[in-house]
Amino acid sequence: MRIFNQWAALFAVLLSMPLMAAETDRNAPVLIEASEVLIDEPKGVSVYRGEVLFQQGGMSLRADQVSVFSDKRTLHRIESEGTPVRFEIVGEAGETIRAEAKTMSYQMSDGRLLMEGEAQLWQGGNHFSGGRIEFDIYNDRVLASHQGNEKQRVRVVIQPEALRERPSPQGAAGE
Repeated sequence: MRIFNQWAALFAVLLSMPLMAAETDRNAPVLIEASEVLIDEPKGVSVYRGEVLFQQGGMSLRADQVSVFSDKRTLHRIESEGTPVRFEIVGEAGETIRAEAKTMSYQMSDGRLLMEGEAQLWQGGNHFSGGRIEFDIYNDRVLASHQGNEKQRVRVVIQPEALRERPSPQGAAGE
């Protein structure tokens, strides 16, 4: 019974925690689904395994395993691994940002998402890929590089603003 009460208490705390979603989503409830959960409240760690879905507001993360780190019931970091981990967030302007990698780590305090292992980031029409990508969600900054001894080069595709603002061919024909 004590384990259930601790789990329920931690889940209630997670529901009120700010996560990596846009400013308006920071106080949205958190939903976590998994096949298995292990909560170690004294160590401030909860581990979710098996087709994990982690959602808050306009943000979602899907992974094989998600570890949530907290201190005195304050959420600090989320680490995930998968084949691959899939991340998606709807920004304040309504655009969808997507990412994939073998592992991801998110620091709550500064909004930094670290992706490692065949990392990819899609933002608007732009695409970044490399062994390692750091994305600063709050300041819209990207740092992509190879990972360790890998020789994988970084690849960046940036769409010109003129292409993003141009109406679609069907829209132009109908005018």
